[in-house]
Amino acid sequence: QRHHLGDLASDARHQRGPRDDHQGCRQIAGRAGLQVASQEPRQHGRGDGLVSVNHSSRAYVSANWRQTRDAASARDAGSARDGLHYYEVRRAQHFDAFLPLPGLRGEYVPMQPLLNAAFDAVHARLTRGTPLPPSQSVDAALRADPGADAILWRDGTLVIPD
Repeated sequence: QRHHLGDLASDARHQRGPRDDHQGCRQIAGRAGLQVASQEPRQHGRGDGLVSVNHSSRAYVSANWRQTRDAASARDAGSARDGLHYYEVRRAQHFDAFLPLPGLRGEYVPMQPLLNAAFDAVHARLTRGTPLPPSQSVDAALRADPGADAILWRDGTLVIPD
């Protein structure tokens, strides 16, 4: 299919729109004293056989934290000042809709309630300045103090508890 230069310019303006909207949100949040763009939750099911945690979320988090933490004195991951917060859900996989099927029933936990909790935490961050829960391995609920389940960045390595 051939495109005319005018069509490409229109496509470029359309693609630029959401980024402009995001930039506007960042500016508004900045005036309110919040760091929206630097506060991002990411969640992944450890038992996901379709989208491997090692080749997607862990790689993404490692690359992100390597850039941000190595440059900022390698703080532990998930502190209130840090940007990307990673929640890895034990016994969870890609599709909650499959959970009632034979072979999956009772083997996996639904991710949707934890996703909703992460969105609630982002809302609290944006409206009240409440810190996001630290990065952690999760069974059933996000915790303000994950203790031994905390996901950390130590000496240039992503450390994820069993």
